[in-house]
Amino acid sequence: MNKLYSHSQPKFRSVAATFLALFLLICHPYPTYGQETNEPNIQSELVAGNSEFAFDLYHTIRESDENLFYSPYSISTALAMTYVGARGNTEQQMANILHYNLSQEQLHPAFKNLSADLTQQISSTEPVSFTLNVANSLWPQAGYPFRAAFLDTVAENYGSGIQEVDYVDDAKREEARVAINEWSSEHTRGKIPEPVAASVLTDLTRLVLANATYFRAEWVEHFDETDPRQFVRLDGSTVVAPMMSAQRYFDYVDGEGYQALALPYKGDRSQMIVLLPDPGQFSTIETELNPAFLSQVMEQFASKEMYLITPKFTYKTKLDLKATLQTMGMTDAFSEERADFSSMSDEDEKLHISALGHDAFISVDEKGTEAAAVTAVTIGGTSAPNFCVALDRPFIFLIHDMVTDSILFVGRVLNPVTDNDAEEMSVTAGGFDDCFTDVSQMTESTSISDNTTYVFLPVVNQ
Repeated sequence: MNKLYSHSQPKFRSVAATFLALFLLICHPYPTYGQETNEPNIQSELVAGNSEFAFDLYHTIRESDENLFYSPYSISTALAMTYVGARGNTEQQMANILHYNLSQEQLHPAFKNLSADLTQQISSTEPVSFTLNVANSLWPQAGYPFRAAFLDTVAENYGSGIQEVDYVDDAKREEARVAINEWSSEHTRGKIPEPVAASVLTDLTRLVLANATYFRAEWVEHFDETDPRQFVRLDGSTVVAPMMSAQRYFDYVDGEGYQALALPYKGDRSQMIVLLPDPGQFSTIETELNPAFLSQVMEQFASKEMYLITPKFTYKTKLDLKATLQTMGMTDAFSEERADFSSMSDEDEKLHISALGHDAFISVDEKGTEAAAVTAVTIGGTSAPNFCVALDRPFIFLIHDMVTDSILFVGRVLNPVTDNDAEEMSVTAGGFDDCFTDVSQMTESTSISDNTTYVFLPVVNQ
């Protein structure tokens, strides 16, 4: 248990990075929050709040007809660094929307301990197969009078390196942008190379806070490549998708209006939880998503042998979270007039968040390294199970850390392939045809409308 490994060619790869740029105001005595807090109930409170925010965010951004993928952990961490400097109504709104239910004195050490628990590396003689890296950094304007207590709190609890840059000079501002993007690329293995566009930074930028979360893991047992199959989209149209399959035992539950199963990763600590709504029930199940629903699903899991067929997919998402969080009620932090980040600096200028974006990448396939192939266990010598699950219609998935109970990533697949992919494949018939979705059942008419995260705060001179 609790083993974390790295792996050069994962069966599942996901990446999210979060970038936050702040331009804030001044005032208020500022304490340093760095006390150690190892109380289990404090960390549980933090994780519970993060989970509430994960689903609140999902319900705010789900009104689109696109695939979704984001890291609520990455977003929460980046905004927690910003929260260190928030005061007054700005602080209260952030606490309410992000579900920071701990005091400032408890919250930041709790994030520190949670990050340590998530990323601990345990030595093993087994082939490396699991990596979860979390990195944070601060990019302040050189010479700007940020309070030492603010910088110390962020550095101590979030392990943030500090690199002074110049946002005022045009040429040096571009150098700063390149440096931040290179940092992102390095800490996401090149998957998110340019989260900060040239238009994001201005001569009023005073600080960029960045979080990069990188996850890469191998299935406990490899999947086999199988014939392409039709994937039935919400409107009943179909697309031919590349598929992979496995015959083995999975934790599974047949719920009311959905099926759910858990796909474990090596390392004995993480899993992909998949929610497959019944035909015509996607919007109903999506509406029910919350921490209590997820807990109920996991409590009902029971091991069941099956033949599982699931699509391979790779996609990126880019979210502009500024408007999203304002819709959720976090308005003051983005307001030039009302934002109060007075515990960041003694400078007589008013700072607010000018941009907040989140970029995420995910790739799911059946392949592994040679070492993984050697250690993979293939089920054989028995008759095939008479039960089949086919993820051949839209589904929701989460990457769940079982040790800390943290939701690291959340996503949904409405279409696993691009148009170009679809043109290159044709459907081949295979076994278990009766477990595939009947297109005529997809009568749902609901319109589904509507990761690196960066926040930028402009300055308003007083």
